[in-house]
Amino acid sequence: MTYDCKENEKNKKQKIYAKALAGFFVLMLLFTTLSRAADSVAVAKVYAKKAERGRLSHETLCEGWMEPREKLHISSEEGFIILEIKAEQGQSVTAGEPLIILDASDIEEQLSAAETELRLLELKKQSLSLNTYDSSGDRSVEKAEAELKRAQEDLELNKEINGGIKLEKDKRAVEDALLNLQAAIGEKEKAQAADKAAREKNEIDKESAELEIQLKNKEISSLRELAAVGSAIYAEISGTIDEIYVKSGEKTSGGNLISIIPGNSKYYFKAVTDKEDAKYIKQGDSVEVTLEGQKAPIKDVEVKWVKLSTSDKNTVEIAVEMPENNELYNGMAASVKHVKITEEYSKVVPLSAVRSSGTGNYVLGIKNVNTLLGEENAAYRINIEVLDNDGSKAAVSGLSNEDVIVNSNKPIEESDRVRVKTK
Repeated sequence: MTYDCKENEKNKKQKIYAKALAGFFVLMLLFTTLSRAADSVAVAKVYAKKAERGRLSHETLCEGWMEPREKLHISSEEGFIILEIKAEQGQSVTAGEPLIILDASDIEEQLSAAETELRLLELKKQSLSLNTYDSSGDRSVEKAEAELKRAQEDLELNKEINGGIKLEKDKRAVEDALLNLQAAIGEKEKAQAADKAAREKNEIDKESAELEIQLKNKEISSLRELAAVGSAIYAEISGTIDEIYVKSGEKTSGGNLISIIPGNSKYYFKAVTDKEDAKYIKQGDSVEVTLEGQKAPIKDVEVKWVKLSTSDKNTVEIAVEMPENNELYNGMAASVKHVKITEEYSKVVPLSAVRSSGTGNYVLGIKNVNTLLGEENAAYRINIEVLDNDGSKAAVSGLSNEDVIVNSNKPIEESDRVRVKTK
């Protein structure tokens, strides 16, 4: 009995030890699983790739509007009261159609005044042609020369009479006559200079009067034409009324009244944008233009010019010459897209791979490191220089053939453990 009891007790202990050992291994398995799960959560998952040869694509989008290449401005003389404006902005007109009606009495008054002014100008021109000039300087010199000659002759005659002796009074007479001649020559030169200036001024005045006469004749001709057509201003070409610069009841100021866009006018796309944003756009480049309300762009149109804005040196004006298109109109909204493909670079990486710090740009590579749990992957820094980027890719220098991290499921820094995944 005692032996059997001991055997039973021994068997019970063995079963307890076996269960404890089994429990230990279960716990070990559980902790290992939990550890691996925790490690899996803690270690960042990264996607890596090597730099590749490639080109960058710089895309520029600009919003703008349409402008006609040409406009015809219609003007008139000043001082007419505008009775009626028969056109509206955006209206289509044909050549010969009346646009503005003026007060006929104003035209008659101006015509009469202009004809009077013309007559006065013609009289002024005739008066200038009758001008004469003083030639008394020539006579003064001739008289002084004659007096000098007589004084010299008297000197020689008295010298013969007096046995070859020159009398003092004769010498003084010659000297005085010579001084008088020099003075007369000086006065003549001054008179000639004044005469020349007066003649030149007279010629200028005559030319000026002739030009004034021509302009006045032109004004009279315009006034007579205006009176002949019933005091109305007509469209000189067919097209679209662009701008009206006056209102009914106002007086004309001698400037533009109306502008017309010719019916066959071509258009420019115009845009003003930041100079830095447009740095890849050059004259002669091909672009595509999308009109307001349309999806399909107009392709392969040429950039006519890119120039600094006159109002702001940090912006540029872009003009694109549009092909013929009956849908275009002045002020129509549109956008232009320009794509610049660069030369091929030897090392191009996704822009998401590029990082910056106070010491410059860098990417993170991947290397094997030994840890307590064995070999693992860790991030390390590779310094680079960014040569160019297009918003999605970057051309860089400083890389060889390393795998670089382009994306991760959580923030990482150099030396952090990582787990590499394949996209």
